[in-house]
Amino acid sequence: MELQLTSTRTSATVERIALLDRTGACVGSCYLIFITNRHGTYAILEDVFVEPTHRGRGIGTRLVKEAVRRARQRRCYTILATVNKHHPHLIRWYEKLGFIPKGEALWLDL
Repeated sequence: MELQLTSTRTSATVERIALLDRTGACVGSCYLIFITNRHGTYAILEDVFVEPTHRGRGIGTRLVKEAVRRARQRRCYTILATVNKHHPHLIRWYEKLGFIPKGEALWLDL
């Protein structure tokens, strides 16, 4: 049996969530990517970043909680956050926010 490889271009929805200070400067942000597959819609939380001068003030927590709120609002069945295993303090931080470690991510640098 000969198989033919085909592809269809689909679009994922990407939202950037940012927290601004009183001057309008961004002090933290993250990206939330929504992907729909045969099971429904899930979200990927990416690039959570807080400016070094603003860390320790709950900004990252606020960003993640807003991302989770938006994923629930879109009726996602899960939200995935990737964390480098060499940063155990970040893994613990995500766990405090309700995330559960499952498996390992695999990467192929291009």
